[in-house]
Amino acid sequence: MTACDQVQDTKAAKLAYPVSGTTYLIRSPGHGYQVNYLEDGKGWLWYPGNKAVVSEVWKIEQIGTRSLMCWLHPASTVNPVIGARGGKFICEPIDGIRAAIVAAETGDIFELKSGKVPYVLQRNKAPEGFGE
Repeated sequence: MTACDQVQDTKAAKLAYPVSGTTYLIRSPGHGYQVNYLEDGKGWLWYPGNKAVVSEVWKIEQIGTRSLMCWLHPASTVNPVIGARGGKFICEPIDGIRAAIVAAETGDIFELKSGKVPYVLQRNKAPEGFGE
């Protein structure tokens, strides 16, 4: 696969997001790099600094013409950027997530469903081997 093919694949992944059975690399200014594996209504998040995977539930809500991605994280978790505790759905525009996608690959490439992270992810460093 050429670099040009990878760009096309990333563009297609952004447009199609969210797709069940896909691992996404997402980068945002507040969170840095995150890896998220999604299945139908369930997700597993490899978050910077965490020593374990955060399990999550997701759904899409439509408000007028806007599509929102809504996440439910365990009540014991805290979103360090906005300070919100888990235990209730928090929604954000899907377009914003799509814009933050760096790469996507089919399957649970880091075995996040196991609950274990391969190593502690650094906020400003993408995981090795993603997208290769």
